[in-house]
Amino acid sequence: MSPGITRPRPRPALATQRGWVGKTNRTPEARESRPVGRACLVEACGTAAAGPRPARMVLVELASSREPARWYCAGPCAVYGQALAEVRALPVGGER
Repeated sequence: MSPGITRPRPRPALATQRGWVGKTNRTPEARESRPVGRACLVEACGTAAAGPRPARMVLVELASSREPARWYCAGPCAVYGQALAEVRALPVGGER
C-alpha cells in the first residue's frame, strides 16, 4: 500500500455469523436410517410373487438372480429389492 494510506480495520463478526460458522465446524448429528425392505410397515411388502399381485405393489424380478421374484411397495422398498436381486445375481466363490 502507499505510504499514508491506512487499511480499514475488519468489522467484528456478528453473533449470528459466529453461530453459523460454529455449526458448520462441528460433527454432523446422527440421523435415523430410513427403513427399506425388511422394516416396511406395508403388510405384503417383500412377499414372494407366488400368488396374485397385491394392491399397489411392484414386482421385482431378475432372471439371473438367486433371489426369487418378490412384491415390494413402490419407492425405497422396490429399490432395496432391486439391489438385493442384483447382488444375488453376482457369481459366488468360483462360479463364472
